[in-house]
Amino acid sequence: MKVLSENRLQNRISGFLTLVIAFGGEVNNLMILEIEHYKCDTRLIGKTVEIFELKRQLLETEKLYDKGTDNFVQLFVRMFHWDIIDTDEHPDYVYDRDTKLLYKPKY
Repeated sequence: MKVLSENRLQNRISGFLTLVIAFGGEVNNLMILEIEHYKCDTRLIGKTVEIFELKRQLLETEKLYDKGTDNFVQLFVRMFHWDIIDTDEHPDYVYDRDTKLLYKPKY
């Protein structure tokens, strides 16, 4: 189990509360998406959407992102109003960019 310092824990709580307020104050309306890539994994938070809508967003971003600069995450965040988040919370969905698969992890 990862132990956080009091200061880091306070920063995470503060950041999470800021995101909850930004998304209308309802935690149930938020979902966490992890983007897996060989370079790094990134967790995003956004309003809960149906899986078909999430797939549509990911596929549209795959078509439009610049392969030279690999701006996939930045473009996805900007186009569909997601936010990058530093959290150890389990994601609702994981998108593997290398295989182009979206799946719901089992915990």
